[in-house]
Amino acid sequence: MRACVWGGLTTLLLSLIYVAPCFGECARGSFEADIEWADLIFAGTLDRSEVVRGAGTIITRHHFSQIHYIKGKGPKDALVLAQVGGRLGNEEITTDEALDFRQGRRYVAFAHKGAGRDKAGYYAFSACGVNLFEFWPETESGPLIVHVGNGSPLLAVRDRYLLLLRDESWESAHPTSGYAVFARPPKRSLAEEVRSADSTYAADWERLDPPGGIRLFALWPHQDPETRVTEGPFIDWLARVCERVAAAADSGKAR
Repeated sequence: MRACVWGGLTTLLLSLIYVAPCFGECARGSFEADIEWADLIFAGTLDRSEVVRGAGTIITRHHFSQIHYIKGKGPKDALVLAQVGGRLGNEEITTDEALDFRQGRRYVAFAHKGAGRDKAGYYAFSACGVNLFEFWPETESGPLIVHVGNGSPLLAVRDRYLLLLRDESWESAHPTSGYAVFARPPKRSLAEEVRSADSTYAADWERLDPPGGIRLFALWPHQDPETRVTEGPFIDWLARVCERVAAAADSGKAR
């Protein structure tokens, strides 16, 4: 059995087998659709945030430096990413979709270009699946590790899926009761987990939307193989996915 949910930007998967797949559901429908819809996908370090008043609302402007563009082209040295919400004096506006940025952290984020009088700006948008990846070291002198949203670290990247670590233990998700429904999955090597995910992915290929689309698989904390993905390999992976999405879009237009 398998089940999963998208938990906002930090993805929590309710795994009922060793590795559980996850699907996103929204108007656009998939991780690939988010990539296609985004005008920019970039990596950048958040220098500061400021809250300003916009047209009938409050907007938070996030200032990024050390920019690397994965899709699209924007300002060379710095980028300002805006989103609705923030606090000015005694007035506060909050949204469920607001991204949680932290000063000094490095991110990969998706953005779309403004329209009308806001056409010079870039804005964060609510994703079908995940449109925010955060990098931070897990040890004081360690490398920057990729985390999905603001939480789950990436354990491995494959051509068609990501393998991540849940932040909830098996025991908390399966409290003791009068009878056992699911057996606690054992810890296995990364190679074994990848083979399991490969097999599950292949079996479900045609049911994916789009077929062969990106999926997320998750392990419980006690299954942690203690591998992590750093910024460089992740950006290379995402760039390949963006190229694949662009090629598919161009092929569709040519028909």
